[in-house]
Amino acid sequence: MMFNLFPFHSPKSEGPLNGLGRERTVRDIEPSKLKALGFLLITALGALSSLELKADPIFMTSNGYSGLGAIPDAHVMPEGQVGFVSEFQIPGANNPKGSNNVLGMGVFDSLEMSYRLADNNPHCNMVTNANCPNGQMRDLSASFKYRIPTQAMSFLGRQMQVAIGQTDGLGGTSPFKSNYVVATHQSGPVQLTLGAAQAVGPNATLKGGFWGAQWNPSSWARVSMDHTDQSTWLHSTLLAHPLSDKTDLFITFNNQLTHNEVTQKSWLGVGVNVPLNTVRENNNPASSEAGTTSATRVKSKRFRLPHIKPFDFQDELIKNGFLKAKFGKRGNDLFLWVDQENFQWNAMDAAGLAMGLLAATFGDQAHAFQLVVGNRGLDVLTLSGDTACVKKWLEVGDPCSSTLVVQSAMNHTRDWSDVTWSFDSTDFERPELVLSPALVSILNTEYGAADFDLGLNVNPIMRVWKGGYVELNAVVPMGVRTHNFNEGGVFYPNRLNQQVSRQLFHQMVDLPKLNTQTMVSVGKIYQNYSGVALETQTFNASGNVRFGLQGGEFQSKDANGVENKLNYKLGSLRYALDNRFNSSTELTAGTFWAGDKGVKLSERIWHRDTSLDFYYKRSNLVDGSTISSVGFEIGFPLTPRSNSSYERLNLRGTSQFTYAVDTRVGSNFNTLQNTTNVIPDTGETLKQISNLDRNSDRYFEMRKDRLRQAYMDLRVEDRKSWVFD
Repeated sequence: MMFNLFPFHSPKSEGPLNGLGRERTVRDIEPSKLKALGFLLITALGALSSLELKADPIFMTSNGYSGLGAIPDAHVMPEGQVGFVSEFQIPGANNPKGSNNVLGMGVFDSLEMSYRLADNNPHCNMVTNANCPNGQMRDLSASFKYRIPTQAMSFLGRQMQVAIGQTDGLGGTSPFKSNYVVATHQSGPVQLTLGAAQAVGPNATLKGGFWGAQWNPSSWARVSMDHTDQSTWLHSTLLAHPLSDKTDLFITFNNQLTHNEVTQKSWLGVGVNVPLNTVRENNNPASSEAGTTSATRVKSKRFRLPHIKPFDFQDELIKNGFLKAKFGKRGNDLFLWVDQENFQWNAMDAAGLAMGLLAATFGDQAHAFQLVVGNRGLDVLTLSGDTACVKKWLEVGDPCSSTLVVQSAMNHTRDWSDVTWSFDSTDFERPELVLSPALVSILNTEYGAADFDLGLNVNPIMRVWKGGYVELNAVVPMGVRTHNFNEGGVFYPNRLNQQVSRQLFHQMVDLPKLNTQTMVSVGKIYQNYSGVALETQTFNASGNVRFGLQGGEFQSKDANGVENKLNYKLGSLRYALDNRFNSSTELTAGTFWAGDKGVKLSERIWHRDTSLDFYYKRSNLVDGSTISSVGFEIGFPLTPRSNSSYERLNLRGTSQFTYAVDTRVGSNFNTLQNTTNVIPDTGETLKQISNLDRNSDRYFEMRKDRLRQAYMDLRVEDRKSWVFD
């Protein structure tokens, strides 16, 4: 999705009329005065309410950073949290009245990044001068704030934090760009902030020295005052937690106390904070390696597993979503293989639930066991231990869980010879129907601020044999689109068309001795292109390094019978320096789908099962020109975490829905360009099938707690049968 950054400036707008010279009634009170009364009411109610406070929520502001309202503070968004704020106000614009939307997120514990879309009129066409009033501004920008680690600033005391940041740092133009340093001191419900900024852009509001003060009178209200560049504002915020204590909804009343035209006199803002993922994980090396868990520290009651009779074991597996399973014994040892098909968020969820069912059935006595979780014919992870230990761990958090071994199945051989199998349902035929959004999105062009066309991907999948399956994908337009995608609109050629976009047969082959997996795909893509594609991935012993190859050759014929051949040949190298897989770096290079030769460098950051990708890509086109761009992509599972509703059909969403925006860099032009660095869509990749490319031994070992948590959260049974002491 491409966007342009070409702001258009207008003369300063006139200030509001003051209405002098006539008698005023209650009906004549200006909206700004009503909002000021609202501010006073919030303050009074907050002062009368309880002073027992929760952790102070951190909110995004319309300027692209978290803070008090008009200025930043030294706090950053919590890691793994997303904040969104929308205001009909563009601080610093020549005409401040407009639409201002900011999306921010806590990338790391000390790093916050945000994206801001500001526009005076989201629908007017800036290419045609008569269509858009003079002085309209349209800007999409990125900002960041980095909090200096507390240890490095320990001489200032525990209550003081210091951060540096930049607003409006990327894009063809940067009208609001500022660089700043800020310090914040917290004392109970009172917070004081002091900072200095260098204004770079002509419309930057943050310049010179700035200061602010904030008071939290209650857990559902806060008030603040801030000042920068001869302008002062009062802000009052009401907040609520309707879904959970980690989700904040808020509304802010903003009032300017001075008479500068950098903002309107008063306006409203609304926003929300939500966690990227609510699944709990403990990947602290110290606690995991010591064999302790968060559950042992915080859970005071003892949970007793229900007793499952051995002859009911298969029924319990089926009831919990494991329709394809294989179970057997060799002496006193137990062996279980299950399919991940109903647990698309993470293979750890399937492993934890199956492990708990084993312990509930055979945990009264000590049995060594091996458990394997597979997906689409590939084995993903292995889990081995003792059933009696697992039962004690699930019930009371026994530290014997340190003896559990969780590994990637892709680089460890197993001996399952001489096993007597009690049941084997791995040949059970169960078609899948995967439904997911089809979205074409174009942000911030001269033609509109946010244009999109929404449809539906209908993707039936049927297994043929082990590792082999056929799939179709039909794109169904839903008619939900902006006017620029309608007939006669500038983006009409880019609209979604009803078509069968894929008709493919896939065959996966596992080569465990080489730590390599291969997938061959044969058929049609993009409706008319017939050919073959090949994908491979090879891992080192620990799994933190992956080398991949992708390539294909496809051709189509136009109405005149002229053949059009397209080939792509790519190599990739992924390296996870942090072997817990909180982040990884990947370099992809070669010839892409449209014949352009280039590279793509990306940094992927994981927040449980949600990924954030920040990337740079560069392509040399066939005409000799070069295009460079930077972008951001978010990926998350768009399907239930556990999905065992239908026995004869696996109806689900996609295991990873992605949305990306990027912009050209190193150029004053940002024309729409969606044909560079393209890798054709041939369905789910090997990376998706192998636990979304998180399959190192260390990744699984550091997340043992998720096994226990998955069983507690996903177990299908009558909860009344659970016993707590």
